[in-house]
Amino acid sequence: MSTEETGPADILLLDDDRPGAQIKHSNIDNALFRDVSMRQARLHDVEASGSDFRDVNLSEAQFNHARLNEAVFTNVNMTNVSITDANLSGMTINGILVTDLLALWREE
Repeated sequence: MSTEETGPADILLLDDDRPGAQIKHSNIDNALFRDVSMRQARLHDVEASGSDFRDVNLSEAQFNHARLNEAVFTNVNMTNVSITDANLSGMTINGILVTDLLALWREE
């Protein structure tokens, strides 16, 4: 365990295994998760606006009733990604409006 000092409200888990841990009805704004395994984690009713995800593996993740407005995806592998029943207003891929692409595709 680390000897790093923490404040009275700080929680520091370092080199710790807590499979099945639960955090409910909590405010962990500005939390830092680094080099953490969260395989098969379930995030329900979570406010994460403004969060920064870097070097994150979300393979086989499922997003239901998610708000991604104004989200930015850069250098993202979207092989075999499926998007259904989505509001695509203003969404672009490589600078091209997706709604325009779909309209052209439907004309063919």
